[in-house]
Amino acid sequence: MKKHKRFDLTTDKALIFSAIMILIFTVTMIVIFFMFQSVPDTLIVSFFGCFGLEGGYCAFIHKVKKDAKMKLGELATDEGESEESEVVG
Repeated sequence: MKKHKRFDLTTDKALIFSAIMILIFTVTMIVIFFMFQSVPDTLIVSFFGCFGLEGGYCAFIHKVKKDAKMKLGELATDEGESEESEVVG
C-alpha cells in the first residue's frame, strides 16, 4: 500500500516540476521577445511538446489506476452483497 502512495507522491512532484518549468520558460520567452523582438519557434514547440507528453503520461497512469481501484471497489461491493444475501436468504 505504501508503494502506491509513494508513486502518487512522485507523480505529484513531477507535475509540480513541470508546471514550474513551464512558468519559468514562458516568462523567459516573454523577456527574450521584448529584448530581441523574436523568439525561437522550434525551441518553444519542442519544450511544450515534451512537457505536454509528460503530463499526458501522468494523466493516463492516474486514470488507469483510478479505474482499477473503482473496479476493485465494485467487485468488493458485489461480493459483500452476495454474501449478505446468502446469509439472509
